[in-house]
Formats: sequence, C-alpha cells, structure tokens
Amino acid sequence: MAISRTRRKWLLVSLLGTTWLGLLPVSWRFADPLVNRRFNPDMGMSILLVWPERVEIRRVNDLSEISPRPRGAPYSFLVPPDRHRWVEEQVRRYPSRNPDAGWIIQVKTLGPERQQIRLELFGDGIRGLVYEATATQIIPMYSRLTGPLFTLVVIVTHSALWGILWLGVYLASRFLSHRHGTQQ
Repeated sequence: MAISRTRRKWLLVSLLGTTWLGLLPVSWRFADPLVNRRFNPDMGMSILLVWPERVEIRRVNDLSEISPRPRGAPYSFLVPPDRHRWVEEQVRRYPSRNPDAGWIIQVKTLGPERQQIRLELFGDGIRGLVYEATATQIIPMYSRLTGPLFTLVVIVTHSALWGILWLGVYLASRFLSHRHGTQQ
C-alpha cells in the first residue's frame, strides 16, 4: 500500500515538528552545564539553612561565617528526606531582591549524611551555587551564572541536535534505499 505524496509531506512535517518539540528537554540538558563556572567566592553566594520551623536563604561572602556549623546550632545544612517537599515549597516562596525572580532548589542525596544542593535564583538569568552539604559543613562545587542570552545558547544547541538527528535519518534512509536497490 503506497502512501500518497501529500500524506508523505504531512507525515514528514508532523515528524519534524514533533521531534523539534520532543528534543527541547534534551537540548536544555545539553546546554545547562554551559552556565557552570568554577567556584568564585568573590561572586557572593546564597546557601540554604534549614531550621525546624522555617528555611533561610542566606547570602554569605565567606563560608567561614557559617561553615563549619557551630556545635548546637539550631539550623542544618542538610535537607531531611521526610521534609524534602516542604523545603522545596518554602524555597519557592522565599522572597528575593528581584520580584521577577524566584528560587529553585534541587537536592541530590550522595550518602547518608551527604547531599548535593543546587540553589539558584532564576529570573532574567540564573545565578546560584552548587555545593555539597554535610551535617557540619558546606563544600562549594561550582557557581552557576548566565544572563538572558542563555536562551540563545539553548536554541543553538537545540538546532544542532535536531539537525544532527535529521541528517542521520536522511543518511540512513539513503543508505538503506541504496542497499535495497542493489539487492534486487
């Protein structure tokens, strides 16, 4: 059963559109590490302190202000697994100096008393810190910084990935049709 030329064109257009949209999350993942910068203490940093009844995002210029954590301090650097959702909700609601920006947090458990915390202010760009938290200290891993042009980086990355995908499809179809033609 042969597909009409018009249907083939519509099928191709819909596949092109579907893959364009479907690859966006992949492109974001490829482009996202491009905003990572070597940790720079002069950039200032915001870290998360978890108190029994609240969270606090504290801007510090020097980690020695809070880390290592003093014995008996009422706050924690770690996000308790049973309060993870609550902490995320509190961070999202936490006010920032820029009313058009909002806080984002990602917590990855690395061990029983070790977490990787990514705390960012997301608005016209991204500004944040990725650090390792233990019960007693914070170890900065890298800073995250970009401006509004990050969207352009995502679009260029996305276009390249999409183009590579479709070039591969085209070359594979040419190869298969050539191979199929020589076998007859």
